[in-house]
Amino acid sequence: MSILALTAAAAAAPAGENPYGLWQALEQGGIIAWSVFIILVGMSIFSFYILFTKLMQQQKIIAQGRKVRASFWNSPNLREAAKKLIAAQQEVKQKQMRDQTEADVLAYMKVKEAEGQRQAAQMQYEAKLRLAEADAQAAARRAEGERAVKMVDVNVEREKVNVEQARVEVERQSLANKSEFEEAALKFELEKLRIQAEKEFRIAAASALGNMLAKANMQIFGDPTTMAQMSEKFMRAAALGNGVDGLLRTLPAEGQELLARIGTAVANSLKPADGNGAGAEAAAPTPTPPGNVPVAEARPAPPGGRG
Repeated sequence: MSILALTAAAAAAPAGENPYGLWQALEQGGIIAWSVFIILVGMSIFSFYILFTKLMQQQKIIAQGRKVRASFWNSPNLREAAKKLIAAQQEVKQKQMRDQTEADVLAYMKVKEAEGQRQAAQMQYEAKLRLAEADAQAAARRAEGERAVKMVDVNVEREKVNVEQARVEVERQSLANKSEFEEAALKFELEKLRIQAEKEFRIAAASALGNMLAKANMQIFGDPTTMAQMSEKFMRAAALGNGVDGLLRTLPAEGQELLARIGTAVANSLKPADGNGAGAEAAAPTPTPPGNVPVAEARPAPPGGRG
């Protein structure tokens, strides 16, 4: 495929231009060709840099060797030559130590610079972390604030509900108290009416008893205690008659008819048989009107009797 592309490029190239040159190859190779070319150029420059630096160092060493050799051979005797040789060695060692020191200092500076950069990066990371935490806390506070703002309406509605419930409870208690008060008032009125009725009844009974005793012509043998007992029994009979009268008045017609039949049956069973041995049918007794209590007829006192 690449051969066909190169052939097409060569056919399309104008006359006098080399279709297989470096730039044509780079243009046809694309980004990969350019990347390889740039890497090769960079490595070539670095290699030439190392070559020239080593060459300069070699020239320095050669010059120092020539200087030492010339100084050695120009010495007047062997002792001076040894001294010069030793001095040259010391100078070389000092130079080496100085170069090593400078290299160490440079390396130390690089290390310190790297440590400074690392510390700066760490501090920058911590600062970004704190900033992120602050942003998160601020977002949380904003969310809490928004929730609190939204909860205001909810709390207001809840308080309204509580107030309404309290009002309903007060109304319920008021109605309960009112009902209880009305019930107590009703009971009080009923009790008052009962007492009034009992008072009127006792007054009427006492008045009737007084009228009866005033109009009756009778003799009572006994002491005042007997009179009190007679009065008490009369009052009891009157009260019983009023109770029966109230009961009969409240009974329905069927109940009154049933009581009449029972009374007829009891009267027939208590009546004695006639002379022929057959029981004669007794006439139905006339029921006593309610409220009328039979009272014993007072006999007139014989003339000259004691009262």
